[in-house]
Amino acid sequence: MKIRLTQDAHIEGYSGAEYRLHTDDVKPSIYVIRDNWYEATATDENGNEYRVVWRLRDDFDISENLDESDACDWDEPSEIINLETGKPVSAEIEW
Repeated sequence: MKIRLTQDAHIEGYSGAEYRLHTDDVKPSIYVIRDNWYEATATDENGNEYRVVWRLRDDFDISENLDESDACDWDEPSEIINLETGKPVSAEIEW
């Protein structure tokens, strides 16, 4: 299935914030993204909505770097969530 972003990716979080990734059974996993991450909404051809989340690269410092093109591996989101079901669907998405 293909999805298309409906907004530009934007930074989320703050120092001390956590985004907890999800398990296949829609429960929070033990894996977290700490402090900041990028996210955007997306839709598929049927109108289903998704949240796409990217982890910042380890060598990217948001306080020093204004060039966001290198902030994340934009081709490899950390998680894609179906907003209706809350289920992670990263494995089902063609990017």
